[in-house]
Amino acid sequence: MESESAFSYLDSSGIPMSKKQIKKYLGDSLSLDLMLQIKIDSTTGYKWLDENGNSIDFKNNSDPNPVLMQNGTYNGIKVTRVPVDIQRFKPATTDEDFEIIFKNEFQKEKVEDIDIFLNSHCKAVKFRAKSLKETHPDSWNYELIERTERYIQYLLKRSETKNTEVEISIDYSKNNDAEKIVFLNQLGILEFLNRIQPFNTSTNKLAEVISAFTGIKQTTAQSYLNPIFSKDVDKSKSPLTEKNIKSVNEKLLKMGFLKH
Repeated sequence: MESESAFSYLDSSGIPMSKKQIKKYLGDSLSLDLMLQIKIDSTTGYKWLDENGNSIDFKNNSDPNPVLMQNGTYNGIKVTRVPVDIQRFKPATTDEDFEIIFKNEFQKEKVEDIDIFLNSHCKAVKFRAKSLKETHPDSWNYELIERTERYIQYLLKRSETKNTEVEISIDYSKNNDAEKIVFLNQLGILEFLNRIQPFNTSTNKLAEVISAFTGIKQTTAQSYLNPIFSKDVDKSKSPLTEKNIKSVNEKLLKMGFLKH
């Protein structure tokens, strides 16, 4: 049995916390602290590289011991100091800051219904926030507690007003190549290009121009376009499947696009 002296944290009643309680408290505190910060700018820092370009760790010191550094070598190893960008953050303090945090958290999740996310996210933050007051008041992080409570108030206010009309940008850049072709089809872009020279006479040229602005390899694009525009090609390889069209139409609908 472990002695009480092994614990450095007391609960709200002054009783030593178990290791499991301490782990939960520290985990919730860290996750809330990291979440409730926003990017502000970057500053220039430095790192040291060996002659093979590998980073060198000087035991958490930003610069090596000058006594051991001679003519660009450290303990016989040739080293180079190079600048790096270091992102800086600040604690969230305003509703505008909390709005940025909420959007960031929403985009991390796969759920597409913002009302469902708002409800579950608020519950999750409240649950983690409980840990902040489970220790003895002498060890409370009052700044983090206040920041968390203000964020919860922001979420509750947003929930009460149901202000889900605020524009939330969703990143669709990870669509696969087949879906990208379906997007072009559903938006009428394929039809438009297929009416003008030289794309109306050459699927190869059509694949080239589509590759230029979608990032799809020309050969891959052509393999998708051939079943659409060529009569003698196996249509089973067409990207215009019922599943793909349904998926793309749902995404376009969320953007506000209605195909007529």
